[in-house]
Amino acid sequence: MNPYLRIVRPVNCLISLMAVWVLAVVVMGQELPREWFRVLLGSTAAAFVAAGGNVLNDYFDVEVDRVNHPDRPLVTGEITKGEAEIYALALFSAGMLFGFFTSLHAFIIVMVAEALLFLYEWRLKATGLPGNLTVSGLVGLLFLYGGAIFQRYDEIYVLALMAFLSNAGREIAKDVEDVEGDVDRRTLPRILGTGRASFVAAIFYLAAVALSPLPYLQGIFGLPYLLTVGVADAVFIYSAFLCPRDAGRAQRISKVAMVLGLIAFLAGGLT
Repeated sequence: MNPYLRIVRPVNCLISLMAVWVLAVVVMGQELPREWFRVLLGSTAAAFVAAGGNVLNDYFDVEVDRVNHPDRPLVTGEITKGEAEIYALALFSAGMLFGFFTSLHAFIIVMVAEALLFLYEWRLKATGLPGNLTVSGLVGLLFLYGGAIFQRYDEIYVLALMAFLSNAGREIAKDVEDVEGDVDRRTLPRILGTGRASFVAAIFYLAAVALSPLPYLQGIFGLPYLLTVGVADAVFIYSAFLCPRDAGRAQRISKVAMVLGLIAFLAGGLT
């Protein structure tokens, strides 16, 4: 694969693009077909932002990747650091351009997301919990972005908060799993110990579960959402109780729960 394509992690970019379409279904429902071009612009912007963030990740992690990912383009020399700087700037600029033509609200969120991505890679990654919350904030911001395309947030703000909480739990669980290797990061398990950090991760998971009935109770989504999100909730609850014993498995299982949650949002938007 071409190194300029490999460095952006095309599968991750595709996931961001598809997530925007799912969220557009949630917001617009049956009205979506007449707004397809705006969603195309907005989802393309999201893919460019994700691509630029992945290039930044490789740029700031090049020394670490010499050990952990020796096949990445900056490590192999297929792309120089100078070229990566220009490439990331071009991708972020394309994201802003597509965001601008989507809507003013979308453009603002694109700029905020790009600033947070840079701040995370430059400074916050090594700080532990602030970095966890920044990454989770970016996940929640992607959900708000789905509403920003149409400047409609009533259907989406609870989903964004649920995404933030569940991802924060997963980020902390990942730090618990990696506690032995994170000697240069002030992660929550290194500060509090793995047991207490696992408890905090579980609280985030359970907080997301507690919010999940709200879209049904508010009349935003119907019974198909409630039944589907119930499956996701069961997996999150299992992850919460598993985390103190096996954080690695818990965070992997919670990723499945997040996919199930996205399916639940789609089910709610289609009915």
